[in-house]
Amino acid sequence: MRAIRMRETDARRTISRQLLESLRAKITSLEAEVERLNAEKLTAQVNNPSTSQRFSHGFNSDTNNESPASPTLQSKAITLEMSYASPQSSDPANTPIYQYIFQISNTDTTQNQPAYDQLNLDCDWSRHLPELPGVLLSREDHDVLLLRGFKYGTSWLLGLVPENFLSDMLLHLTTEQRQPFSTLRLQHYTPLLHCSLLAFASAFSENPAIKAHSTRARFALHAKQWLDNEFKYPGPCLARALMLLAEYHCGVGEKEVGYMYMGMSIRATRSTWSKDYGHAEGGSHSNPVDGYRQSWSAFCHDKIMALGYSQEYDLPVLRPEIPLPPIDNELDRRPWPLEPTSASTIGAAPPRITTITFQETCKLMVIASHVIDVSTKYRRSGIIEEQIVIDTRYRVSHLPLKLNKWIDIAHKSSAGYVVQQFTSTAASLGSFNISTCPCHYPPHLLLVVIDRSS
Repeated sequence: MRAIRMRETDARRTISRQLLESLRAKITSLEAEVERLNAEKLTAQVNNPSTSQRFSHGFNSDTNNESPASPTLQSKAITLEMSYASPQSSDPANTPIYQYIFQISNTDTTQNQPAYDQLNLDCDWSRHLPELPGVLLSREDHDVLLLRGFKYGTSWLLGLVPENFLSDMLLHLTTEQRQPFSTLRLQHYTPLLHCSLLAFASAFSENPAIKAHSTRARFALHAKQWLDNEFKYPGPCLARALMLLAEYHCGVGEKEVGYMYMGMSIRATRSTWSKDYGHAEGGSHSNPVDGYRQSWSAFCHDKIMALGYSQEYDLPVLRPEIPLPPIDNELDRRPWPLEPTSASTIGAAPPRITTITFQETCKLMVIASHVIDVSTKYRRSGIIEEQIVIDTRYRVSHLPLKLNKWIDIAHKSSAGYVVQQFTSTAASLGSFNISTCPCHYPPHLLLVVIDRSS
């Protein structure tokens, strides 16, 4: 009888433990659901034109103890409210957007500033930046870093649309931290992405103190403090931030660390495809096109790192339900803003052509995946099966044809400007576009890799 009671006690204890684990899992699931519902509720409040206090904090005013607002200030708030209530687009004429400080006119008085300019002047741009002892980072320095970061990598390789990032950045940084709206998870801006972008872009600074390794390390370290929270609830900005951290670490010679961060970015990209965060076509992105851009960005980075480090890639060619990122002709026709020191640049500023370049780079990286197969997967040490040898020879003989076909199509298609501009003898130094580089260097690198594998 005693033995029977002990067995019954053990059985009850086992059931209790199972029940406890089940309850813990249920609590975690419910907390995640509450977080999601709160975000949706805040989004609905933001998109509701009747929310009269929405942008009052954007002008550094206290909603509880404020004096009667002037008609001008009220009209500015109403204009901004209605603009943000509309769907986001890449058109700054329809959406309030963060303006670089060197783009804002300093001739008008504060009272006569346009509504968007006034909001930009009040923007708390350094809210999430780290302390930089001994380094003076002005707003102009910060804005130049953002612009160069977009120009020299994140637009034509990460598929990051600057207007989307800057629009969400303005919305986030004109919201006082005590307001509930500051907790809203935006699609295109997070402090993690902001600091990761600066860690990457500070290499392009002309100020030795800003581009110093210690300064870049502070940006990267400050960015990483948000990683744990982002890992719990992966958002659209996480994968891009991890890619930028990977680029930073590789750029300072920390190859293994960069390789690990690139792996995490691939995992983050895959998480947006899972059923927990949405369907494969759009993932957790409110706009499926953003999901396509992020997926192909991870795909391209994966292949570039595999080529650079003679490693195997992790992401296979993407499924048909994730199409190539579309081309935005209206966006590609816009020139980049001129930097403060570039007012006398020779020639007119060229169109940015970033979405064309990004799509062509994606097509090229599909070919690169086959080149990597030849150079790594089928060239391991040891015995190679006869079928693999035959397949390798077939690929080596056909890959140069694929590359030449890609170059020929790029010349004849609407993206021909991408390839032609680089070789044009009429192009002056002032009109050179950095975005054209990925359409010239990689094909020749791939031809060299194929030749070495043959």
